[in-house]
Amino acid sequence: RGYYRVVTNAFGMRDSVDWGVRPAGDARRIITLGDSFTAGDGVDNEERFTDRLTREVPGLQVLNFGLPSSGTGQQILVFEQLASRVGGDAILCCPLVENIRRVTARYRPGIERQDRAPVLVPKPYFVLDNGRLELRGVPVPIQRTPLHDAPAEVLAQADLPSLASIRRVVNHPALYRFKERLIRLGGFDPYPQYAKPDHQSWLLMRALLRRLVEGAGGRRVLLAPLPTYHYVEGLAAPTYVERFREFAAEMPGVLLVDVLAEFQRLSPGERRACRYRRDVHYTPLGHAVVARAIR
Repeated sequence: RGYYRVVTNAFGMRDSVDWGVRPAGDARRIITLGDSFTAGDGVDNEERFTDRLTREVPGLQVLNFGLPSSGTGQQILVFEQLASRVGGDAILCCPLVENIRRVTARYRPGIERQDRAPVLVPKPYFVLDNGRLELRGVPVPIQRTPLHDAPAEVLAQADLPSLASIRRVVNHPALYRFKERLIRLGGFDPYPQYAKPDHQSWLLMRALLRRLVEGAGGRRVLLAPLPTYHYVEGLAAPTYVERFREFAAEMPGVLLVDVLAEFQRLSPGERRACRYRRDVHYTPLGHAVVARAIR
């Protein structure tokens, strides 16, 4: 599209409205958590699914606290330290399926402003220690490690693109236009961490979601996992659905929103139009589909 318009408010959110603390008896309010797919990378504020819900559902305010490049652990910290100040009748948690990788990462890739060199940026993270969830990496170090100088143990703790052979092949410039076909034929599972209920990454994700539910103070938690294009376009089996379904069934007060089912109502061409040609974020059509699923 060339560009998209970003507006922030006085509270620091990407929003065109200064919501502030809700007065008693005011409209229903939903706090929304997620990463760049929730924050709306690629679309104007008004085109995001949260803004659509606010316009389309009378008496509803959907506040978007999406944080690009974040994992589920950081999103829960956003709720505990920031979003909880503005009240809310319910919490809408929208973990991008890819976040299963980010929950274990201790560094995120970044770019230095001065020389544009790639670096690894420390982040707060959670670990499971004898079954107990513990926050680490706080206060967050300010030092950034140049990617080319990063030791092996740091690289192993960073959320970097996989160098698996099939990923390397399908992303080759000469084969990119055949990417979808190659993924389907190769039986590629983009996030195998969901395949087994006892995978360490899923156990950590589940513990994080449990912390959010327990910290909701009895409020309803809407859990809406956002599918990547692999699942929207039928390129991979949606193994993640069963894990989130199991979690919702065992946690009182949690309602699972099947966003993927709403995407699957579309034709193949419409589903492909839900992401950009060379970017995986949702287009305005993709956000409209997510809004319909949540309604």
